[in-house]
Amino acid sequence: MQGIAAWLVARPQNGVLALAGTLLLPAPQFTSGVVLVLLVLALGKRSAALAALFAGLLLLPMALLVGVPLTSLPTIMVVVWLPMYLSAAFLAASRSLPMTLQVSVLVMVAGVLVFNAVVVDQVAFWQPVLDTAVELWRQNGMQEQAAVIASQPEVFAELAAVMAGWSIWTVYVVGLLWGYWLFSQLKTGNGEFGHFQNLNFGRVIAMTLVLAIGLGLLFGANWLTNIALLLMGVFWLQGLALVHWMQAKGLLPIFALIAVYVLLPVLHVVLIMALAFVGYTDAWFDYRRRFAKKQT
Repeated sequence: MQGIAAWLVARPQNGVLALAGTLLLPAPQFTSGVVLVLLVLALGKRSAALAALFAGLLLLPMALLVGVPLTSLPTIMVVVWLPMYLSAAFLAASRSLPMTLQVSVLVMVAGVLVFNAVVVDQVAFWQPVLDTAVELWRQNGMQEQAAVIASQPEVFAELAAVMAGWSIWTVYVVGLLWGYWLFSQLKTGNGEFGHFQNLNFGRVIAMTLVLAIGLGLLFGANWLTNIALLLMGVFWLQGLALVHWMQAKGLLPIFALIAVYVLLPVLHVVLIMALAFVGYTDAWFDYRRRFAKKQT
């Protein structure tokens, strides 16, 4: 991967071609955002913005040739590139990976709150998604689960907003981390912004989660308990970082780390919940410090 990263930043046209080519991929279009993160960190904000501009100009005639609507291409570029560019620019300015990810959590929570304020009738907004979920449950023989969703559309509409916010945040954060990892392969001496394996969202976010749960239950405010659920979801990344740290320190074999990634698509919900629990408790008890003490 070091060779690929070096090639991407070796010449301006390489970055332009990579941005344009990866944006044309049918499914993993966010890899184009990963390339943009690398360009921002390695070449700077201005050079990366110019590369994105030329990539867009290169894609425009190609889109017209294949009959893609003129509004589709700019929309895709904004959705894929803009959040990645802004997060990478913030990382370069703050020179702190933990701070960047903490700020991303605040942005995610704010986005969900704004969405809830703007979309008054969430049931109507999410009804097509809920109908699809109910049909999938029924097709898989899970009639009771389907009946629960169909009988409580208000509750599951709010949960759908939480899941959508968490999913979008996860995609962008994983893209940022991937791009940052490529940047670290260059060893350009531009500065170390922190190691993923040391990630800790901190006790402030952990305490905010507790307060959101307590106040939500006390006043019967579902939106607060949903925010708590949203915050709990981000700690899966800290749990994954802890697994990486334990493997690096020899506390876990490499196949255990590989098994986590292999099982993630299969045991998605269960594994995410387990990692979130580990990550959340790590925010309070700092397992790395405790393990380090035992090793000395």
